[in-house]
Amino acid sequence: MKVPRNNKCNEVIFRDSYNICPIGLGQLVDAFDLQIQEKQFFPHLANNPSNYDKTLPNLPQKSDYLYGGMLPEKQKAFDKWYTQECHQHFCLNEALAEYCLNDVEILTEALLAFRSKFLEISRPKQTTGSIGIDIIRDTMTIASACMKHFRLNHLKPDHLGIVPEKGYDTCGNQSTLAMKYLGEYKVAGRFKVDGYIKSEDRAIEVNGCVWHACPKHYGDRPDFILPSGKTVEVIQKENKEKRDRKMKKSFSNYIDKGPIKLRDCFFGGRTGPFSLHYEADDQHDITYLDFNSLYPSTIATTAFPVGHPKVIIIPSNEQKVNWYNSSHIPVKGMLKVFLIPPQHSDIPVMPVKFDDRLLFPLCRQCSLDFPRGATLHEYNCTHNDEKRGWVSTCTSIELAEALDNGYRVSKYFRALHYDKWDGELFKEYVAEFMSMKIHSSGFPKQIDNREKEDEFIMECKKRFGIKIEREKMMPDKAMRYISKLMLNSLWGRFSLRNTLTKSHITDSPAELRTFAENKSIEVNSIDKLTEDTILITYEPKNEFIEEHNAYNIVISLWTTSMARIKLLRAMQKIVRTPACSVLYGDTDSILFAHPKQRKCPLSDGPYLGDLAKEYDDCEIKEYVGAACKAYGLKMINRETGQEKTSLRVRGITLNADVCKKLHYKSFRESVLEFGRMMEENESEE
Repeated sequence: MKVPRNNKCNEVIFRDSYNICPIGLGQLVDAFDLQIQEKQFFPHLANNPSNYDKTLPNLPQKSDYLYGGMLPEKQKAFDKWYTQECHQHFCLNEALAEYCLNDVEILTEALLAFRSKFLEISRPKQTTGSIGIDIIRDTMTIASACMKHFRLNHLKPDHLGIVPEKGYDTCGNQSTLAMKYLGEYKVAGRFKVDGYIKSEDRAIEVNGCVWHACPKHYGDRPDFILPSGKTVEVIQKENKEKRDRKMKKSFSNYIDKGPIKLRDCFFGGRTGPFSLHYEADDQHDITYLDFNSLYPSTIATTAFPVGHPKVIIIPSNEQKVNWYNSSHIPVKGMLKVFLIPPQHSDIPVMPVKFDDRLLFPLCRQCSLDFPRGATLHEYNCTHNDEKRGWVSTCTSIELAEALDNGYRVSKYFRALHYDKWDGELFKEYVAEFMSMKIHSSGFPKQIDNREKEDEFIMECKKRFGIKIEREKMMPDKAMRYISKLMLNSLWGRFSLRNTLTKSHITDSPAELRTFAENKSIEVNSIDKLTEDTILITYEPKNEFIEEHNAYNIVISLWTTSMARIKLLRAMQKIVRTPACSVLYGDTDSILFAHPKQRKCPLSDGPYLGDLAKEYDDCEIKEYVGAACKAYGLKMINRETGQEKTSLRVRGITLNADVCKKLHYKSFRESVLEFGRMMEENESEE
């Protein structure tokens, strides 16, 4: 946020340090190896007027330190500290000043260390005397810092295009609502309207707010009359959408043949359980593998489209096709097709969103009919291809994978074809920060002798261009933390939304009026800061959105698409190996069961993009899965034989108070009870 300069003060810029360094204040000391006191414990609930200007004989009670809200590990550290210090005198005035000063010192030292390291990292090596990027002055987030560094030190001029917010195919861009509501009809020769009732000789237009100037925002306009003299009934899109919320449901069967909307192809990682419960036994093991830096390895080894695409619109009489393998795809880029999944698939391939849910279904209609899931008996699908399929906006690489796994395309509507590709677009960037990460953290633990080290150095250089120098191998927590941030924060910045809200601080009534009367923006709120100053929060209307200077959503689409393919292929290896089964998948990791006496279907390795074992020091004895990002594991330490459990539940912080009720045992009982209930319902039917 920026307060502009005026006759009362200089320009003031506010930075949210968490956007630059996204970890808690208490973790900064260790992350940057700062030589200052760690973040202290403070009794926040004792900070009240009754304790001002007093000295207590002992420390406040544990509950005043928000004891129940601590994570178990932090609670153990607190117990040790409290046992040693509880009989010390406590003066709130002194403790508060010391606590706040310590917080400021930690944040200041961490940001200065980060700034110094980043100036060194980002300094252009080709230009003598040049300086790098000041992460505090020049950037607002770590992602924007990554982008500036990539553009300054790695990107060739005129190589990547800025993708238009509305996409490339905007000619004759009729509103989706109008197309779904009525369709399109030609009248009076070359003129088009959204609908026509022949018996009444009446044309209908569904008008958008801006380009057709709705009366609410732009005042009255004369009646719409065609050259033939026929009048047109006008329905304002804005009013229709507000009046009829059920319209969305009635449009679920509409086949959208219109322009490619690139965000329709933007899906996240594949996450979810394939089984509710599994116990390892004498015959089977449970193994948990995750990819070594999935997204960095993906952008380092994938060819990306560069420049701008050729827009391909298929005439109506040529849209019917019959594609059933990857060789049938005529373009490289983005496609809009009608996709029909197979009746059966060991691992479904193509993602789609229905009602804001990311699914990998084998039937569109079943997904809509059973939004909360159902038993296997209820899932007896009898729908035809038209009901089972859907309009898919997808990348050619993911569509190729689908066609080679039993999917079919029956209609081909549009495409964006790229002639130019770059297989090394991010290779140097990833190599730079992978070498920094390895130099600062050491060789992987599998590399435990000189011979393996030599082989590792040679393979990293050969496969990824990662240059490792022995003399630079020294522990550096700050560099390790920064390198991990830089590796994972770049690709998503290309798809940063252009519709983010903006803020403006002013004390001028004239400026307020300018914002209020600006038809190109929507003022969301006006907040009073002082008697003379207000904060205006606003966003651009859809018709006036401008792309930011690094907007290329295609890069992000290609990254996520290729990452899903890597996970898919790993899953397929498992399920296509006899007696093996996937238990849980989570974007870049797989939990699966396999026979002990046979070779594991997946191999691990130390290199970028290889699979690595999670909980390598433990033997996983039991798995319980409830939903996406909700699963638990019971393990035995291989050396000590001690039992330990791990529980992950998205959206719930498993602090000490929560863990009293939600723990591995209670989670397991709930999941097993749900499974028994489903089995009973199915047997009754």
